[in-house]
Amino acid sequence: MSSKQKRAIAWIGTIGAVYLTVRYILPLVVPFLVAGILARILFPAVSWLHRKTRIPETAAAVLLLGAVFLGAAALAFFLGSRLLDQILQFADQIPAYLQWIQEKIETICLRTEELMQLEKGCISGQARTIAGQMGGRAKDALIGWILEHWIPCVKMLIEAGALIVIVFVAAIYWIRERKQIRSAKERSPFCREINLIAEHTGRAGWAYVKTEGTIMGITTVICMAGLSLMGNPYGILLGVLIGILDALPFFGTGTVFLPWIVVCLLSGNLSDAAWLGAMYAACYLLREVMESKWLGDRIGITALETMASMYVGLGLFGISGLFTGPVAWILIKEIDKNIFLQ
Repeated sequence: MSSKQKRAIAWIGTIGAVYLTVRYILPLVVPFLVAGILARILFPAVSWLHRKTRIPETAAAVLLLGAVFLGAAALAFFLGSRLLDQILQFADQIPAYLQWIQEKIETICLRTEELMQLEKGCISGQARTIAGQMGGRAKDALIGWILEHWIPCVKMLIEAGALIVIVFVAAIYWIRERKQIRSAKERSPFCREINLIAEHTGRAGWAYVKTEGTIMGITTVICMAGLSLMGNPYGILLGVLIGILDALPFFGTGTVFLPWIVVCLLSGNLSDAAWLGAMYAACYLLREVMESKWLGDRIGITALETMASMYVGLGLFGISGLFTGPVAWILIKEIDKNIFLQ
């Protein structure tokens, strides 16, 4: 068998193994990986608190983890309550928005009838009928969606609460049993390969997740702050949605900002267009600079590789593939470089 054939087989085997791992094994161990990362981040603070107060490390870990989780819960409650208020406010205003849209459509239809010298009401009447039918269908579809998904949403919240408890307890065990875990890893016959792959993949994967999470977080904050300063009553809601869109491949903040800017310009609202243009420019430059500097320099994958891996990950693993896709590609490259090319 030639070296090319061996290399091809190695690549196929690596890709298959990584796919099966990400598809079936990773979802089962994610809480423990998160707990391990959290424990590693907090361990210096736990050790410092243990030395200063002489309380056991386990108690120090419980105190610090409790403070972290309480702070995160308070922030989530504050943002969640504001977000829910804006969603309910938007829902209350839906009839007014639909009426406004219908009036604009009727105005356009009337002008079209005048320009084309058609009988008055021939276009606007049809448009009014279609709009009424679409409004009724949209209302029925929304009610059906709520009735269909409220039980899965409650189930998801319960599962999320259980996962938080598992992460909390597992992080305490990671801190308390770190010496035994390190000793078991060192006794493994694959210690060298585990260390090489875990070190490089962990560093690259963490850099990617931190970069994308930071970009998404800053983009969301910029949009929420900018839209709130504009006086938009849905600043937090729109900021969150724009931040999510920015993380999706082939979408980005321009999906919302560019049409919005065009509408403002056509309406003569130059101040809002300037505000939106400034926010779009800030978000665009932020992603371009941070992705090129952080991703290229720290994890060694190009912007094209990142986009392609996100797209493939989205197709294979769903929404989670936006993060697991690039991490899987990093893992494949590290296995090939540190095992098959040695």
